[in-house]
Amino acid sequence: MTALTTRIDETSAPPLNARRVAVLVPTTGGLARVVRLEEKPHLGQSTVTGEGDFRPLPIAADYHRLADGPLRALGDQTGPFHLTLSGRVEDGRSWELPVLIAHRFAAHGAVFAPVAEADIVVWATGAVDGTLAPAGAARHIGEKLAHSQILAEARPEARLVVALAPGPAAQEALAALPAGAECLPLATFDDIERLTAGVAEGVKPARPRPRFPRTGRWGAVALVALLVAIGFGGSILLVKETTLNRFNSLIRLERLSAPDRESCISAHMEGRPLAAETLRVDGEVATIDGDGATCALRFTNRAASPVTLTLDDGFAGIVIAGDSPVGRPMALSPGASYMLVFRAPPDGRSSRLLARSETETAALTITSRGERR
Repeated sequence: MTALTTRIDETSAPPLNARRVAVLVPTTGGLARVVRLEEKPHLGQSTVTGEGDFRPLPIAADYHRLADGPLRALGDQTGPFHLTLSGRVEDGRSWELPVLIAHRFAAHGAVFAPVAEADIVVWATGAVDGTLAPAGAARHIGEKLAHSQILAEARPEARLVVALAPGPAAQEALAALPAGAECLPLATFDDIERLTAGVAEGVKPARPRPRFPRTGRWGAVALVALLVAIGFGGSILLVKETTLNRFNSLIRLERLSAPDRESCISAHMEGRPLAAETLRVDGEVATIDGDGATCALRFTNRAASPVTLTLDDGFAGIVIAGDSPVGRPMALSPGASYMLVFRAPPDGRSSRLLARSETETAALTITSRGERR
C-alpha cells in the first residue's frame, strides 16, 4: 500500500485508519491501476509514467492539461503531479474519468492500494469536460470488463463500483457486472464528489455543500479555486469612501472572461489564461456581466498577513464544487489568489463577500446583470 504525499505537509503520513482505494483504468487492450499520485513542486509540469519507468506515457501531455487546468482550479491540490500507473495507456480520453476520481480520492485523504487490499475498488471509464463533469458516452464496456478479471480479487467486504456516465453504456455495464459490483452512473462533478468524499476517518472530511432549493431537492454545490499567483498586476478595487482604504489594503478583485462560455471551458481545461479586468464598483456593490463570457472571479490578498474570505450562498449551484469559502471562512495567505469559477452564467445572482484580517474588515456585494433563475 502506497501513501499519498501532499504539498501542504510532505512529511506527514496518512492516518492508520485511512480508507484504502483501488482505482482501475480500463482500456480495450488491458487494465491499469493507479499506483501512486504525488504532488512534486520541483517538476516543470505534471506527468504520468508506468510503474518503475521514468518515460512519460503517450497521454502525459493531455494529463498535464487536465491537471494544470480544471484540476488545479479546484484549489485543494496545486501540483505539479506525478501519476504512476501499473500498465500502459496509449491514447483516447477514457482514462480521464478514473484519473479524476483518483485525484478526488487523494484530495479527501485516501491511500491507494492493490485490489486485494482495498476497501473501495472503482472501475471507471469515460472522458470529462472543462467543468470536470463526465462527458460523452463510454464505449467498449463489455470488452473492457472482459480484461478486468482482477476485480475477482476484491475482498468480500470491499465496495466494488463500476462508474461511468449515464446512457446506453450503463445498461451494457449492468449486463456484464461482476458478482457483488454496483453500477454507478456519474452525471456531474458533484456525483464524483459524493463517491470520493469522506473516505478517510481521521482526515478532514469533505465540507458541507452550500445548497439552494431550486428543484425541490438540495442539490447544487459551490466551487472555488485556490491558485498561488504572486505579484499578479491589476488596478485596485474601488469601494465607497467609508470602506475604500480598508478594502484596498485587503483584496484585489478581478473578473476573468472569455469570448463565450465554450471558450471559458476550454481555457480552464487547457490551463490557458483568461482576460482579467478590475471590477467596477458602485458604492459597496460590484456588478459583473451575467452572461456566459464571465468565467470566474479572482480574489488576491494584498495585505501583509493572511486574509479570511467568506461568501454567502448566493452563487451556490453555479460554481464548480471544490475547496470553497461559500458559507465558511477560508484563509488566503499574503500574495496568494483564489479563483471562483462559474460552471454556469451568474445571470442575475448576487453574493456578499466578507474579507477580514487581524486588524481590518471589509464587505462587498457582488451582483450580476440578468434575471435571477
